[in-house]
Amino acid sequence: MSEGARARLGEVEDEEGEESVEEEYSGETEVPDALANSEEVPQGSNLAPTNQPLVSQYYPSLLKIMERAEQDLDNLRMKESGHLSLYIADFRSLMSIIGDWGERAYIHVYRRGLASRLLDQLASYPGNFDTFQDLMDITLELDTRYHEKQKEKGNNQENKPSVTGSNSSRLIFKKASPQEEQEGKAISSFKGQAPFCSA
Repeated sequence: MSEGARARLGEVEDEEGEESVEEEYSGETEVPDALANSEEVPQGSNLAPTNQPLVSQYYPSLLKIMERAEQDLDNLRMKESGHLSLYIADFRSLMSIIGDWGERAYIHVYRRGLASRLLDQLASYPGNFDTFQDLMDITLELDTRYHEKQKEKGNNQENKPSVTGSNSSRLIFKKASPQEEQEGKAISSFKGQAPFCSA
């Protein structure tokens, strides 16, 4: 080890003549002046400069990622006929990047991004939601009901005969009598032949 390194580490000889290393480590690392004096640090940010070397080194990049996530969350909207579970997955993903905004802030942003059909149902919902989790549970319940009704409507329409026009009448089929069956067979035997043609 060089003498400069020994001097920095405070190498000393112990009583038995062996070299030992006494580190004078205060537990702090240097934060670059540009970061320590940065005015870009939002108040209450989870990424405020610390004495951790990696955070100090990557702080500007982390701050950009966090700002982008905040913008994405602010612009996140649920599709009108979409599934709420997809909206919640995107919302929670962005929440994990942003950190703690507070319960009320997340409730506000979450409600703003909901489909209007859910907002209408929430307005008349008799229950109360005090937490963000309560709001998500209620909206998931409402969304599930909506999609079940849509599925039932689709199944009912598949089973109904299609009617074109407002004056169309329904065709009602009845079982043919034995005489009608014979007439039908006689008519079908002439198919493909040209009647009244002489050779």
